[in-house]
Amino acid sequence: MKDPNGTPSNFVECMEYEFIIADAKNISQIEVQKFCKDLLVNQMESMAVEMKNPNITNYIKHLARGIISEIENVNSRQKRSVYRFGNVLRREIREPPYDQVWGCYARGVRRLKNSYDVSNTMNTFDVIASLHTGVAIPVGHDGPGFFSWHKAFLRIMEFAIGCPLPYWDTTLDFPMADPTQSIVWSPKFFGNGYGAITSGPFANLPGVLQPIRNINSAGWLMSRQDIQMALSKPSYFEFTEPSPCYNGNRYAYSMECLHDGTHVWLGGTAEPTATASFDPIFYPLHAFVDKIFGLFRRRMIQEGNAVYPDKQITGHAPRDRMLFYNTFPGIESLTHEDGYGENLDQLVSYTSTPSCPNCAGSDDLYCDTTQNICVSRTRQGPQNMAVNRVPMRTNDGIETAEMMEPDSPVRVQRIMNRFGALPIRGPMFGPVGMRDRRTTGISMRFM
Repeated sequence: MKDPNGTPSNFVECMEYEFIIADAKNISQIEVQKFCKDLLVNQMESMAVEMKNPNITNYIKHLARGIISEIENVNSRQKRSVYRFGNVLRREIREPPYDQVWGCYARGVRRLKNSYDVSNTMNTFDVIASLHTGVAIPVGHDGPGFFSWHKAFLRIMEFAIGCPLPYWDTTLDFPMADPTQSIVWSPKFFGNGYGAITSGPFANLPGVLQPIRNINSAGWLMSRQDIQMALSKPSYFEFTEPSPCYNGNRYAYSMECLHDGTHVWLGGTAEPTATASFDPIFYPLHAFVDKIFGLFRRRMIQEGNAVYPDKQITGHAPRDRMLFYNTFPGIESLTHEDGYGENLDQLVSYTSTPSCPNCAGSDDLYCDTTQNICVSRTRQGPQNMAVNRVPMRTNDGIETAEMMEPDSPVRVQRIMNRFGALPIRGPMFGPVGMRDRRTTGISMRFM
């Protein structure tokens, strides 16, 4: 939404509205590009400053203390705590009952997105998403600490949302002839896969960093073969980064590398590390990664090989603090070794991947009898459409019309033609090798 003075509140709004307004005011396209890009840069810098707000510090301290309190309860076998959220069962997003699994998560995201109780300038969802930016990035990526850091991060979001995070099992979409037509890219689940989110439960939500999607541009969705390959690694050392993620030897890829490829497949703002967590897709994807980590961890315990791998990577040593300590030094923090431990793992369990013949009783999956695997159903008819908000000049000024258009790469191409490279800097998920041959190869560019 624009403020009362007509100024766009974020880059996506600027991108959608400013060109026709500029035309009415005889302003050049180059000036509009600069205005919108400067808006995004300035707002991202303002968010970094706002994260030092004492109210935000206290809120994150409360959430972090909740996790530590739960671990202490496991140790002492206590049954009650003012913080206790409880042990949770995470289900695949398409598993029934819809209202309790996906519906609960979607409602929780919308509630946090519309809450400004913690900060006047950042909604609560974005406050938590911002933990995945800045100095926290090196501690939670490109090393064995990736799994422990994200395990705690998921629990933080779960605690705030108030219901179990569902997981997105990409192996149910990979076997489709065209995974972009999966039911997950319909208004029932994630919403549209191209451009700004204008359909589904996350459409047009407030916030500075509005996600822009560009699915199937490069990378891959994790397949059953990928997961089997990851789970067959002999130890944590091979399971974790670093690995030769950029060459053609897919069998040498770590689990984190396989996850990187899916971020690249999602494209758009899911590719830069600093913006990926602002799309609600991030959390179901990482819940799936955490599920795989849990399966591998249990195998390591059974084989007596469950020692945290010290790969001499800065910030990833066993006793290095990981839970946002770099952002909030005064907050109690877990170590990476804690993240590999039993107590945190006991707080969460996962359902098995839906299997034939009934595919968990889901209306959104079917049993492919030729392969004896469950596969996602496709989106049909109106589910293939997205909303394009078009500013129009009228006798009364500028008004907005909502027009339906196909959810296709054309929506992303329009953004690229208008703005070129987006002013988002920092580490990226990728490049990765051996992209899925079904991908388009048309990726968004970043500065």
